Amino acid sequence: MTKAKKAGCLVAAVAWCVILLILGVAYKFLVAPYFSEKLTDATGSDSRYTREITLTADSFSGYAVLRSPYLRNWLSKREIKLNVIDDGADIPSRVDRMEDEETDFAVFTIDSYLSAGAEKGTFPGSIVTVLDETQGGDAVVAHESVFDSIQSLDKSDTRFVLTPDSPSEFLARVILANFNLPAIGEDWLESADGSKKVLEQL
Repeated sequence: MTKAKKAGCLVAAVAWCVILLILGVAYKFLVAPYFSEKLTDATGSDSRYTREITLTADSFSGYAVLRSPYLRNWLSKREIKLNVIDDGADIPSRVDRMEDEETDFAVFTIDSYLSAGAEKGTFPGSIVTVLDETQGGDAVVAHESVFDSIQSLDKSDTRFVLTPDSPSEFLARVILANFNLPAIGEDWLESADGSKKVLEQL
């Protein structure tokens, strides 16, 4: 074998060693920890926790902190497992879960909790903290070709499509209470399960 071929083989061997070293380091520090964490969560997650908290909420942006990985990890380090149940903004069901002690915590807008509790005749939980003060979170949206102002809503066939017992219903009731819209009938409310369903009916 010539010197050139020997040098070429040596370079190739060194290159392969470097590649294998890089792959080994990547596996040790990136791949292995990822799958180890997945395996722990799948098979031994309950053994890591001494307490478990169930929280009922929905996809409202004001509750994002409760669904965040940061909070979940923060609690996990304190051996607390957080289970978040998304009930699709079914407020009466959320109140029922509280009353039946199926959930430890539930989040509501204050108006929806007062409304649902008053209708049910009981308030199964106490308000312990305020998470968010939303400004501009809800709006009345309509086709401009049909409704070009609030007063143009004053028709007998006008319907508000919204999620019941939500800030959207509260906003609609504020409009009806504060603007002169006598032509709107008593059957003005059409229920929809969450903002996505509302948008589909627009």
